[in-house]
Amino acid sequence: MQEFTQSVKATLYDRAKKPFTGTFILAWIAYNWKILVAIFFINEEHLKDITRIEYIENLQLLGINNLVWKPFGIAVVALIALGILNIITSWIVLQFKNFQFTYVDKRTKVDSAEYGKLLDELKNIKDKWANEIQSINTERTDLIKSNDEYIADNDNLNSELNNLKKQSYDDQKTINEMKSSNQLYQNTLTKASELLADYTSKYGTIKKDRTIANTLNKAHKSKPINDIVIIINKQHDNYNS
Repeated sequence: MQEFTQSVKATLYDRAKKPFTGTFILAWIAYNWKILVAIFFINEEHLKDITRIEYIENLQLLGINNLVWKPFGIAVVALIALGILNIITSWIVLQFKNFQFTYVDKRTKVDSAEYGKLLDELKNIKDKWANEIQSINTERTDLIKSNDEYIADNDNLNSELNNLKKQSYDDQKTINEMKSSNQLYQNTLTKASELLADYTSKYGTIKKDRTIANTLNKAHKSKPINDIVIIINKQHDNYNS
């Protein structure tokens, strides 16, 4: 009974799935065959000075009932009749299969041992495919895990690469600052040398009460190098002004 119910459902689904258009077209052609004959096969020379359209209109074949509603009704009835016929046919085929399964030649029943053997083979096939599916699912899980690990490693590598880039940028910035400071110190030394050379050319030797002596005293070793540079640059500017 369950197989019969499934067969009926399949038949109804099959009828619903197919387009209604084909059945409607066949119904329309069957009902309005006169229009088609008039259009394709009647020669206007035999119509007594009227056109094909006028001939069709005289036959009153262009009404909405002839063109739409009556073919529509025929199509609906045909679909219902075909559906019922398919259900009856499915039921008959199912009964025949049940009869064929129970009897071999209307006298001998199917051997129960053979039937049990077939069931065992079916079970073995199901178990085999279940194992195959389980194996595939396991491989799929392993692949997903490996892919996640690869993504994590790739993210770590990208993070390390970004850190190295940042470190490289910071190192380059430090190098540029050191180059700038070195250039500043070189200029300061040049200015200090100019102060000493100019002073010795004017006054000979350096005395403690002179301006250059005060400058050197201010540039004491305990002061930061940047403060010393600032002091020398100020003294150089004051000396040249």
